[in-house]
Amino acid sequence: MTGTFKKIFSSYLPAILISSLFAVPLISPSNIYFGTFFGKEFGFYILCSLLIIYCFLYYILDQPVKRISINKLDITFLLFVLWNLISAIISNDSYINGKTSELILLTFFYFIIKGQMVDSKRRETTLIVTSVSLLIIANIEVVIGILQLYNIVASKNPYFKIIGTFHNPAPYSLFLTIIFAFASTAYLFNVFKEKFIKYLSLGTCLSIIYIIPFIGNRSSWIGIVLSTAFIIILKCDWRQLSPLFKKWIKIALVAVTLILIVISINFLYNFKSGSTEGRLLVWKVSGNIIKKHPVIGIGYGRFKSEYNLYQAEYFRGDHNKNEELLADNVRLAYNDYIEILVETGIIGLLIICTLIYYILKSLKLKKVNIYLSSIPLIICLILSLISYPLNSISTKILFIFFIGLLSAQISLNEHGLLRICIRRYSLIILLILLVPLAGYQVNRYSKFKQWLYADNAFSSQQTELSEIYYKQIFKNLKYDLRFALFYAECLFVNGNYFETISILNSVRNIVPDPEIYLLIGNAYYKTGNNTKAIYFWEEANYMVPSRVLPKYYLTKLYYSIGENSKADSLSRNILEMEVKVKTDTTQVLVNEIRKIYLRNYKQPDEYAKQGH
Repeated sequence: MTGTFKKIFSSYLPAILISSLFAVPLISPSNIYFGTFFGKEFGFYILCSLLIIYCFLYYILDQPVKRISINKLDITFLLFVLWNLISAIISNDSYINGKTSELILLTFFYFIIKGQMVDSKRRETTLIVTSVSLLIIANIEVVIGILQLYNIVASKNPYFKIIGTFHNPAPYSLFLTIIFAFASTAYLFNVFKEKFIKYLSLGTCLSIIYIIPFIGNRSSWIGIVLSTAFIIILKCDWRQLSPLFKKWIKIALVAVTLILIVISINFLYNFKSGSTEGRLLVWKVSGNIIKKHPVIGIGYGRFKSEYNLYQAEYFRGDHNKNEELLADNVRLAYNDYIEILVETGIIGLLIICTLIYYILKSLKLKKVNIYLSSIPLIICLILSLISYPLNSISTKILFIFFIGLLSAQISLNEHGLLRICIRRYSLIILLILLVPLAGYQVNRYSKFKQWLYADNAFSSQQTELSEIYYKQIFKNLKYDLRFALFYAECLFVNGNYFETISILNSVRNIVPDPEIYLLIGNAYYKTGNNTKAIYFWEEANYMVPSRVLPKYYLTKLYYSIGENSKADSLSRNILEMEVKVKTDTTQVLVNEIRKIYLRNYKQPDEYAKQGH
């Protein structure tokens, strides 16, 4: 009995807690504001904290000293974590930067995975439980996607039909693509002796292949093709071939690969050319940030704090007018390596490249358990060139799980560089530091419940009641962009313009969002400060030049204060520009500007002839 209970507490419970993190995408509570997005964030913090607390307590009670074998992959991973944390501290944003606390928890998660997998008594149970759980969750996501495809279940995003339990199709398809790489490796390499896991892996591959074409995400197609190609190449027994035949096969493979790359790039570009050109603009502006901060970057987690300001600066200078339609309110680089370079500089990029080197080097060990973790990692790293798997919490969890799994397999096949002894008192100290973090997230969750009450009250035009709710939770959520914007909008509607300005000025340096700049400009206009209003509206206009609203506000103000030349120039801009998102509201604004302009312009016939 004692042995059975010990196995439950040492193997099964940790494996179940690890598996619960794979279910983070399924967490979408309806009792908090924007539960589809924030629910996953809270789910990660709470579930990961529970896992760490449980494992620490078990280690403390089970043995006085915990020994960990450290290899080169571990050292590189720790260097990456350490440099990111130093970068966040240098930038003075660590106390409000959610990525830092997330990274700390993921680091503990990494070593828990490794600790479970290097232990011969826990290894098999942990691998089976976590693998089956991962495959089942992927199938649940596919089923939800199929139900959305056939309109049985409604998508929670009005712009996209198929998103699973995510808020956007991109993280949904990335999540499924990485699991496809895992499932196909498990099936084709016969990693598991248990037949039901083999058939579950095959079923998962087929179900993912079925839903992926309907999602319309280009990255996922690349990931599925490449993971299949990697497996075929690794599975072939090249030793039986003659040297000459090997040479010709390699030449043929290189030629076919190059042809496929050219065809794929051309097809994927034309499939969503606007999206591709938009990303090229993001990378171009990101290049301007890198030029100014090449070595250490702007600070871990600060891409969203700087990018829109640099985009505004770019559009103030010489630029291609066609690019204005491509610009948007950007939070991500849509290339994880560019984002790493922007945030942590050349140092951060060199460390992540070293990490990639050790992942690729592990393939030389030619072990099926190595392939089980390394192939999904390689696919994730390739997708990082054109998307953001390292920026979505669900795919981050997968990345850390697989890299921890890989590190354990490397340690089982090679001697580690050193062994670290972790004593009970060290774990107790870490546990004492961790418990308040978990408590903070639980408390923050309750504030998001009240945020939902405030949002519902505002939507039903009970703006005074909404302001009361917002005010009660302001101290806890004041650094959250959405919260600050919504609270400020409520204050603005209620006529509290100076409070609106105060709140938005405190958050605009954290995330310079064009919506914030628009609302600050409106508040300054209401207080009679036209100079400030013009400044913020112009900034909003340069951040996203394709939007009509900033130009509309500026045009009306310039006409009202007698600066007709500036107003006429903006009017012509509005009437001639191609509107990116055409709505009834936008059309009303354009029509109003047309009437004002035609009334003031000397030669209105030109626009009358053009059907304006």
